[in-house]
Amino acid sequence: MNDFVIENGILLKYTGSDKSIHIPDGVRSIGVYAFMNCLEINEVYFSSGVEEIEYDPFHNCKSLRKISFVKGPRIIRESAFEFCKSLTELSIPDGLEEIERRAFFYCVKLSSLDLPSTLKKIGAYAFQYAPLTNLELNGASCVLQENQFDSFPPALMPHCGDLCKYMGEGLLIHLMKFRNWDDIDKRVKAKIFLCRQSKKLSEQYGLHVDLDAKI
Repeated sequence: MNDFVIENGILLKYTGSDKSIHIPDGVRSIGVYAFMNCLEINEVYFSSGVEEIEYDPFHNCKSLRKISFVKGPRIIRESAFEFCKSLTELSIPDGLEEIERRAFFYCVKLSSLDLPSTLKKIGAYAFQYAPLTNLELNGASCVLQENQFDSFPPALMPHCGDLCKYMGEGLLIHLMKFRNWDDIDKRVKAKIFLCRQSKKLSEQYGLHVDLDAKI
């Protein structure tokens, strides 16, 4: 406990040098920059009471390869694990509702992602540059923000059809850039053209999708 600065349930700063970190009981939130640039950390074990991971607490923890949750925090905020270049897999239990933009940006070894059924929203660029080859959704149905599909390789597009229930105009424009529409699951196509701006944008880009096709 001496290595942690904690006030009112917020872990404000880690001052130790351990490679394996166990978040103390009683911590509700991981504060801004709490572990930033702690290059020696390779494992973090979150206690069940953690409800929020704030902005940038693990930024540039280049050796961090394992994150373990007892219970999913309600929200993982912007850039929380940005540039954690050694992280290879991530499994988050039920309880998580939102992953904000750039939360796992440039996690360049993150190949396996297991999302909880409670997840409702994924921010832009949340997993950009992660070489994902395995994606488990567990029934999650999310709002995806603009440019979010930069995070998901084409091989995972069929899963994204299950994942998203609404796409904003910015994301719709982004998806229009795909030249080979066979790479995109029919459910994704249908949802794109059922967006508010679908008619205008489909005319603008000259794309036609059979909405009567079985999804």
